[in-house]
Amino acid sequence: MAGLIGGLVGDRTCHAAGRIAFSRETRGTWQIWTMSEDGTNLRQLTHSQQDKRDPTCASDGERLAFRTNNGQLYVLTLATREERTVLRRLRNISSPNWSSVRDEIVFVRLDPLTLDIGDIWKSDIDGRNAVMLTQGGGRLSYHPVFSPLGERIAYVYSAEPDHHEIWTMDADGGNAHVAVSGGRLNSSPSFSPDGQTLAFVSDRTGDFEIYSTALAAQDPVRLTHNPGLDTSPCFIGGGGGVSPSCRIERARSRSGP
Repeated sequence: MAGLIGGLVGDRTCHAAGRIAFSRETRGTWQIWTMSEDGTNLRQLTHSQQDKRDPTCASDGERLAFRTNNGQLYVLTLATREERTVLRRLRNISSPNWSSVRDEIVFVRLDPLTLDIGDIWKSDIDGRNAVMLTQGGGRLSYHPVFSPLGERIAYVYSAEPDHHEIWTMDADGGNAHVAVSGGRLNSSPSFSPDGQTLAFVSDRTGDFEIYSTALAAQDPVRLTHNPGLDTSPCFIGGGGGVSPSCRIERARSRSGP
């Protein structure tokens, strides 16, 4: 199950200083790279013997955060490429997401004994005021993402091992409720620029497709009809359009190229 979820969620990407930051397998380990929006001018930012993945960018375009394969969170200053550890005492960190309006980060802290249990946490980026927002009771909450104004957080909650719902909550952890259910797996939530709509991935038709739903109506609309795996949707700009490949991960059809 963990491998399937990883395939659906994938590594995050982000925009910093007019460039796209992403993780790339590099000589046996995953490292952080950037490129221009047209795919040119590739630059490797990190060089390490450990994996560095899931970059998330600060709104100032000058910093990004990422996590390592041992669950440690780092902040990298782009101008100097200086890396510093934050939240060292927590560890087991995954899926960081930086607020676009303040220096806060939301992330998953996994149980050290099993990857199938985890909760959503929030902290100042300097590591202060870390607080657990969900208490899943031995279940897995994962893939948190801030709304554009930072007042809400969407995330995936595994109500049962084979049943994953998308929930939203206030940024302080209050007012949590189901936003998307139905099907076996719902994942990869992404807010629209106005914060009123979620794009997500679901297998409710037997194949993983991209859907959107207005949060007020909770009436999902199917957006893709592809026999392969569609995943990692995100909204582009302010026009409300959804891209099925914001993380450059749309899978080929299972029936061929």
